[in-house]
Amino acid sequence: SDNTVLRVEHLSGEDEGYGRSQVELVVDHGTVWSKVVNLPDANSSFVVRASDVSAKTQRGAFNFEFSDGGLNIGVFSNVVEVSNGDEVDKVVSGEKVLFDGDFGIIKKDEISEREKDEDWVKQNLESDKVYLSEVEKKLVAARLESVGVDSADDLSFEKSLKENVALFL
Repeated sequence: SDNTVLRVEHLSGEDEGYGRSQVELVVDHGTVWSKVVNLPDANSSFVVRASDVSAKTQRGAFNFEFSDGGLNIGVFSNVVEVSNGDEVDKVVSGEKVLFDGDFGIIKKDEISEREKDEDWVKQNLESDKVYLSEVEKKLVAARLESVGVDSADDLSFEKSLKENVALFL
């Protein structure tokens, strides 16, 4: 989002993205949308943090909004572990957790329909769909290559899985 100050605190990975990876982002001010596709290793993590509050996941989509008035973390898919240093809480899709300026939990609540309908959220969810489609295409191409198929031209990503599997048989 505009006027967001974000730092990469930690970034590590192994084996071209197939092994353990750790990402930690620190938000000094502003709003960050995160879409974590599926970290492959149980010890992998993706963390967004502001002061002592962190949101951690291996798979999910969440919004992290930090300002002088407090912090709002809304989860839009899967589960995110939210911690304020003292407590860890699992926040599931459709829930949000609000913190005051001192990072004490104010409340955990459902994300309202108005919040789900905000342009920022809708644009990010749509962008996530496009990104996931691109990732799926790359995975299929890699799998085709691994079984000796040079081109995916005969495959349509609009076809069903059953139709594409039939081409392999």
